[in-house]
Amino acid sequence: MAGTSRAEDLFGEFKSDGEVAIERFIAEQRSEELFIDYKKSADDGSGTKLHHTDRVHLAKAISGFGNSEGGIVVWGVTCQHDPVVGDVPTGIAPLGNPKRFVSWLEGAVSGCTLPPHVGVRHHAIEQASGGNGFVVTYIPQSPRAPHQCVIEPHRFRYYLRAGSNFDHVPHGLLAGLFGQRPTPKLFNMWGVGGSMTAAHSVPPGSNRPLAIPHIWLEILIVNDGMVMARDLFVNIAMGGPGKNCRWALRHPGPRWQVAQSVQGLHAVAEDGVKLAPSACVAAMSVFLYLIPPFTKDLWYSLTYGCSGAPVQPFERTVSRQIVEDAYNSFLRGDRSQPEGVLLAGSVLGISDYHDVKDSDE
Repeated sequence: MAGTSRAEDLFGEFKSDGEVAIERFIAEQRSEELFIDYKKSADDGSGTKLHHTDRVHLAKAISGFGNSEGGIVVWGVTCQHDPVVGDVPTGIAPLGNPKRFVSWLEGAVSGCTLPPHVGVRHHAIEQASGGNGFVVTYIPQSPRAPHQCVIEPHRFRYYLRAGSNFDHVPHGLLAGLFGQRPTPKLFNMWGVGGSMTAAHSVPPGSNRPLAIPHIWLEILIVNDGMVMARDLFVNIAMGGPGKNCRWALRHPGPRWQVAQSVQGLHAVAEDGVKLAPSACVAAMSVFLYLIPPFTKDLWYSLTYGCSGAPVQPFERTVSRQIVEDAYNSFLRGDRSQPEGVLLAGSVLGISDYHDVKDSDE
């Protein structure tokens, strides 16, 4: 038929010839290839619902064929690998009540992939000798691709048909095949530290307080995506833990421009700054001078992003009692660099040091 796909031609052949087509494909050893897959049902359709293994096979086929050029699944046929001709049908394993099996498949389709594939069709083939038979599932190439499996154990995976197999494909690569440009994927890390403000570290004319415990928070951005990140930005707002405490900009990262407003600090990377995949960059750092009394909870919020990627938000609140306890513990200790890192981590509520690097003042 003019204008039809190979998968649709095969589906039409099984619909018109029925059991004869099943016998012909087995006799001719028509191997599994880009457009056809054979499946023996896990329970031959004898249960009270679609077997989970059959549901898994259906989901994988919908994703793989739908994301490729389309194809068909022939249920009720056994298949075996031949080293010369590949995966070939070797016999039949008829389904009990193929029409009921069709109804189970129809009920399962919408829950197999995200988004659902609305073009999937099924056809029951009954054996002349009795009530058993076969089912052919037609999965056309989908205009809504890429389709992601949502059935365990293949949940969150995407598939393409390659030869006689359904191969797992990363989302970024698959999206690129469908004209959807892969995007950067950003996450943040911290640099933290703390110490006492010493006279030798205060520039002439600075109003920076002396002999005051202080901490600093460095904001680092990592590109975990597959493409370059451009037009990077970071915003941070902060407050607490008392009216005597002071927040201040420590320094921006190289080639970052920082501005201040009533809503906090805003850092924007200069034109031409690019963040490669797996690379990390320091955007800016802030000081917090800890001066009692601590009357309010400490809080800070972060937003960051780049062109072509969604804005990433982060918020944290730390109770004033935790801040006070950390402050007192630091004063009682040796005030070393490790103690300063511990002070900063406690005051800022950063307890998972997997995403923290030491930051030297």
